Amino acid sequence: MSHLYRDMRIEVTCDGQGRPVAFRWRQRSYAVAEIVDCWAVRTLWWQNEVQRSYYRVMTPTFGVYGMYKQEDSWYLDTVLA
Repeated sequence: MSHLYRDMRIEVTCDGQGRPVAFRWRQRSYAVAEIVDCWAVRTLWWQNEVQRSYYRVMTPTFGVYGMYKQEDSWYLDTVLA
């Protein structure tokens, strides 16, 4: 079962290459044990262009979270349970 979140802003700590290594959500910190998948989305400029970098990450307790970066902000997208 997954839970979808929209525009849920989170704090993310990244490595030197811009990949998430930890994040903070609901006043709790999570380490990223593994980046399971990553991809980029870019809409067409004539449709109010949006560029996002998506990541699906796994924590050491096997929680799986989807997040994305848009401009300089990070957002939680999904939580898989």
